[in-house]
Amino acid sequence: MAQPVRILPHYTYDDYCKWEGQWELIEGIPHAMSPAPPPKHQIIASALSYVFIDAMKGCKNCKTSQPLD
Repeated sequence: MAQPVRILPHYTYDDYCKWEGQWELIEGIPHAMSPAPPPKHQIIASALSYVFIDAMKGCKNCKTSQPLD
């Protein structure tokens, strides 16, 4: 049985100019932009990165990084 196709609305740059808040328009689809994480979150994420990097020093194929855009 075929699945129904979901049709998303398509917005234009003129629509985007009228919106409030932080939005990004990608191929006609709006995406809400989130603010940067608070300092406490960044401190914890950095500390965890060091722990992961240290734990994987012996592994040639292992890599770790913060989320990338």
